[in-house]
Amino acid sequence: MRYENRHVVVLGAGLTGKSLARYLIGEGAQVRVADTRANPPFARELPVPVATGEFTDATFAGADMIAISPGLPKDQ
Repeated sequence: MRYENRHVVVLGAGLTGKSLARYLIGEGAQVRVADTRANPPFARELPVPVATGEFTDATFAGADMIAISPGLPKDQ
């Protein structure tokens, strides 16, 4: 699959989310990261802004793809 110029939302800014975001950025995707935690553990290490708090419609607006970290609780 090609990710270049796709708008991707990565849910979760833990270790897996960080790795996934970096991979997608390297493949040319336009990446946004969102995490329900107030202070996600790897947010400062990401080269893109990380939205924190509850997921809303705005979290997913304009996304071509949503990548869900396996550590994200199923009730989120």
